[in-house]
Amino acid sequence: MSCNTPSDKICQQCGAAFSCMALVENEICWCMHLPAVLAVPDQNQFSDCLCPRCLAQRVQHQLSKTNQSI
Repeated sequence: MSCNTPSDKICQQCGAAFSCMALVENEICWCMHLPAVLAVPDQNQFSDCLCPRCLAQRVQHQLSKTNQSI
């Protein structure tokens, strides 16, 4: 399913508002530019996406386990 407008979302970790472009036709969501080291959403803890800040922190934490960085 695709659409022409971004989805307005609320981060389940911090409550911040943000936009998701994952289903917008011919667009790439900001999260797709991060290293693919986590399932998005992480079904073990969250049922939906995280904001850019929270997702970047989780990705960086995961990468730090292997001495890498964003």
